[in-house]
Amino acid sequence: MRFNLLALALPLVAALSFPAQAFERIRQIGDGETLQIDPSKAYIAFRLQQKSEFRFLRIPTDEERAAYNTDRANALAKAQVKHPEITAGNFDYPPIEMKSFINTDMGPVFDKQGGLYIYLIAVQPGTYLIY
Repeated sequence: MRFNLLALALPLVAALSFPAQAFERIRQIGDGETLQIDPSKAYIAFRLQQKSEFRFLRIPTDEERAAYNTDRANALAKAQVKHPEITAGNFDYPPIEMKSFINTDMGPVFDKQGGLYIYLIAVQPGTYLIY
C-alpha cells in the first residue's frame, strides 16, 4: 500500500508549548482482542512491512479552528498586557495542528499477513493525513 506523505514544518518551540495531554488519545486494537465497534469512533487500518510507530494528523474542523482563533486572540491580549511589544505576527503560540496528532505504537498489531503488519486504530471521526 502506498501512502502520500504530507509533512508540515512545525517549530520545535511550538511542539513543546502544549502539554502532553494535548495529543489525541486513540485505541490501538491488538491481535486476539475482541473487536466491538463503537459507533462514535472511526477506524483506520494500515499495514507496514515492519513493526513501527506511525503518526497521523487529524485536520481540525471549522468549529475547532474558530475556537483556536478565539483562544489565540485571548492569549495574545493577555500577553500584550505584560509585553506591549508583542504583536500578532511575532506572538509565539502553538499551531492548531499540535493538538491533532495521533501517535501509534509498534504494538499491539491487529494481524500479520504475508509478512505485513496490520494495525487497526479507533479514532475520533474526521479527516486524517499521514504525517
